[in-house]
Amino acid sequence: MMIKKYLFIFLISFILIGGCSNKEDKTTTEGSGKEHILSDQVRAIEKAKDVQLTLQKNSTDKRIREIEEQKKED
Repeated sequence: MMIKKYLFIFLISFILIGGCSNKEDKTTTEGSGKEHILSDQVRAIEKAKDVQLTLQKNSTDKRIREIEEQKKED
């Protein structure tokens, strides 16, 4: 009989504590509107990759022009 009382009190308190939380407390990645912690770093890496591609393209264009100039001289 004593165990039933404690079990009942435990269950009621568990239900009450669970009922006190609201939907704002739950964390979800969908629709939260919050940015990822590393989003700034990801943007910086993407920007660096774009710069690297631009530099490689410029370097390639320069080499092509130099080769064409050498062909004209010959």
